[in-house]
Amino acid sequence: MSVEVCKARRISGASLFCAREAQRGCLLATRRVCFIGRRISEFGAPSQVDGSLAGCRWQISATDWGCVLYQLKSSKIWAVRTRDFDKRRDPDAVRPDVSEILFVDSGVSAFSEVLRHLRPEVGAIVLDAKKPAARQMATAVGGLGGLQAIHVIAHGAPGRVAFASGDWSSETLANEASDLATIGGSLDEGGALGLWSCRAGAGSEGSDFIVSLSRAAGRPVAAASHDVGARALGGFWELNMRTEGAEARSPLTEVGMGIYAGILIAEVMVTGTLPVGNMAGPVTYYIVDSDQKAIVGQVMLPGAMPKATPVSMAVKVPNITAPLAIGTFDDSGNFQPSKILSVSASAKPTGAMGPSGR
Repeated sequence: MSVEVCKARRISGASLFCAREAQRGCLLATRRVCFIGRRISEFGAPSQVDGSLAGCRWQISATDWGCVLYQLKSSKIWAVRTRDFDKRRDPDAVRPDVSEILFVDSGVSAFSEVLRHLRPEVGAIVLDAKKPAARQMATAVGGLGGLQAIHVIAHGAPGRVAFASGDWSSETLANEASDLATIGGSLDEGGALGLWSCRAGAGSEGSDFIVSLSRAAGRPVAAASHDVGARALGGFWELNMRTEGAEARSPLTEVGMGIYAGILIAEVMVTGTLPVGNMAGPVTYYIVDSDQKAIVGQVMLPGAMPKATPVSMAVKVPNITAPLAIGTFDDSGNFQPSKILSVSASAKPTGAMGPSGR
């Protein structure tokens, strides 16, 4: 079986490709996904592209690793080389209309769930955790123009977007002014920058941040004052905080937003010391949002140990913007704060997207 490959457009010096499904159920590779600054070998790609791959045959050969296509059947990422593709193929056979770019932070785990459900006009680029996010974005879009939207999916908190390589905040934007101006310059006059990060636009910090980012990029900015993700966990795929002229449409399809099971969550640290004793059985400690009076996480630990035992563990919760407490519930249902454990925010949001969101 053969897969027709065509040249789509160039981003960061690497040609993006898409493929026509040659056998239904074998391959769905309409997503254009680039890993900037990282060799594909880091992702376990096969050493050769030419030849049979899960029943499909790539009509492309090359000497330079560049972009990747996502194979749904095996949930693995396979490499496609970007030079010397078979020019005998009809270049108009498959011509994706990429008018929006999505940058996905590599600190967001399970990002394949996002990549599988993008709107057809959205091309995706996964950011390298070892390089500044703004620099990578500017490099990727520097030669482009007329984009209708640039999306960012990363963890967040009020007034900041938490990339694996470092945060964006009102305090950091001045250091990246040139790159942000390049990013904004790739957008069409009516284009906007959308920040799909939990609560990045919340409060006065969030308002100041999006205004500062809009000024630096020279384009409107939209962000959320709420959690971003699954509605069942209190999240929404909507950006309700906008500078003047900002329009924001989710990069995901309606199906993707409907079946997505997580939210862009964060980690908190539970620390303390387990007491000495012979108490039988484990104890469930609940992490509670003090404002909403809601349980947002839990841990199960031994009631006592033969000797005093330190505890330090990361727990995923929907957000860290509200005061949190850890403790147990008595027989009357009243919350009793723990005297041996405490809960605090991690240095920055680094959580994952999972089936429970916790």
